[in-house]
Amino acid sequence: MIGKGLDILYTDARRNEPKNLLKEIKKGKSIEHFETERLTKDGGIVSVSISYSPLRNLRCEIVGVSVIAKNIRIQKQAEQEQMRLIKKLEETNRELESFAYITSHDLKAPLRAIGSLSDWLYSDYHDKLDDDGRENLLLLTNRVKRMHELIAAILRYSRVGRLD
Repeated sequence: MIGKGLDILYTDARRNEPKNLLKEIKKGKSIEHFETERLTKDGGIVSVSISYSPLRNLRCEIVGVSVIAKNIRIQKQAEQEQMRLIKKLEETNRELESFAYITSHDLKAPLRAIGSLSDWLYSDYHDKLDDDGRENLLLLTNRVKRMHELIAAILRYSRVGRLD
C-alpha cells in the first residue's frame, strides 16, 4: 500500500463510496457497521463491515478519520446458507401440505364407503343380528368416525402456521 491510494481497495461499483462517507464524517457524524465490499491484493472481493469516526484536535476540529474494518465473509456465507435452508424448508412444507391434502382425499373416499356400508348393514340387518353382530357394527361405525377425525387432524396440522 505504500505510495498507493486507497482507491485501489474499491470495486468499480463502489468508487463513489469514499466521497459520500467523507461528506458525512466532515459533518462530524460517525458511521458504524457499514457493510460493503473491498478488493483484496489478489483481486478478489471480500465483504467487510466498516466503522468510521471523525478524529478531532484540541479545538474540536476534524483532522482525520478512524477506520475499523472487519472481514464478514464467514457471516455472509452463513446468511446465504440460512437463506438456502429457509427456502428448502418452505419447499418441504409445501410438499408436506400437498401430501396431506392428497392423502386426506384418498383416504376419505373409501372411508365414506365403509361408513355407508356399515350404516346400510345396520339398518337392513340389525333385527337379524345377535348382540355381538350389532356391537361389531357399532364398533365399525365408531372407528370410521375416529378415522375421519384423524384425517381432519392431519389437515389441521398441515395448516399450522398458515392460519391467523
